Amino acid sequence: MDIFYWLCLLGMPVMISVIGFFMFKRPPEKINPFYGYRTIRSMKSTEAWIFAQKYSGKLWLIMGLPMLILSAAVFLYCKANFPDQLAMIFLIILTLQVVAIAAPIPIVEHALKENFDDQGKPKKDSR
Repeated sequence: MDIFYWLCLLGMPVMISVIGFFMFKRPPEKINPFYGYRTIRSMKSTEAWIFAQKYSGKLWLIMGLPMLILSAAVFLYCKANFPDQLAMIFLIILTLQVVAIAAPIPIVEHALKENFDDQGKPKKDSR
């Protein structure tokens, strides 16, 4: 069961880092309904789309390593001190990781609103 816990706990932060890296370095260039940072505001224009991909990718890339270290440290501590509650602690950590994945959404949306108008065109004062 330990291998399952570790794969799940460490897999999520590693996945976030890898996806973040590719979104930041090689964002999907065309607006599409299948993958990427897809919100109404990010899909208004190609410029807004690329901006949102790179910005959200950067945030996920930055979040990945601390999430990995923190998840492993908390799990190791709890495994040593609270072995009977390990399944519950595992679920709590996974839940917090999912929340962390969604945390950049309001940050990216705010940046889009600051840098692009309602039609998705770059604001003149943002450059």
